Amino acid sequence: MQPLGGACANDGAVAKTAGGLLWCNGGVWRDLVSIAADGVACATDGQPARDSSGVQLLCVGGKYRQVSKFVRDAIAGSACAPRGVIAYDFAASTPSALLCRANAASGVARWIALEAVTSSLIFAGSVGVSDGSTVAAPVCSAIDGVAANPLIYLLPQTWAKSTTTTADPAPAGGFSALSSITINEGMTFGASGSGPWSISIKAADGASANSASAVAQTYCHYQ
Repeated sequence: MQPLGGACANDGAVAKTAGGLLWCNGGVWRDLVSIAADGVACATDGQPARDSSGVQLLCVGGKYRQVSKFVRDAIAGSACAPRGVIAYDFAASTPSALLCRANAASGVARWIALEAVTSSLIFAGSVGVSDGSTVAAPVCSAIDGVAANPLIYLLPQTWAKSTTTTADPAPAGGFSALSSITINEGMTFGASGSGPWSISIKAADGASANSASAVAQTYCHYQ
């Protein structure tokens, strides 16, 4: 029997060890087939092994884990468990990633294409605004060569004016005091539509709705 990591003379030679078989590579005895068990401690992340029944294992985070826990085979639309795990649909011509997720209507968990439940919007930040506020555009770095466009959304919060006129009656629980909330895009470095944004919140008569406020949320949109 030879020790794992010990010196060897003939590259390609095979020897036995307490945990399985070793092979001589580069003058060092290395694992050929390690016998282990799910959850047992291991020394080198990425080191493969198998259990006594032949199930493939992989050293991850200092412990052997069943490979099937990382690479699951599933079919889109079929029932799944537990929720939140990821699998692949190998029946498709191009294997696609699936997510086990509960249907909001039925509560039944099914495999859903991961692409269908992920968003191309990445939240950048939020800030309270009023008429005349300026919101800076987020810095949207390219990811894997894919560029992003800065976007902004306004969420109305309060909408009462400080005065009441016939043209602009005080609201009674609605957003009627404001004809609209508009975003006038500024120009940064000559690029229109990418912020900073000047916020305009006007009443029906066109006057500034001084008491009105909103929350501006900024995002990076990857196309």
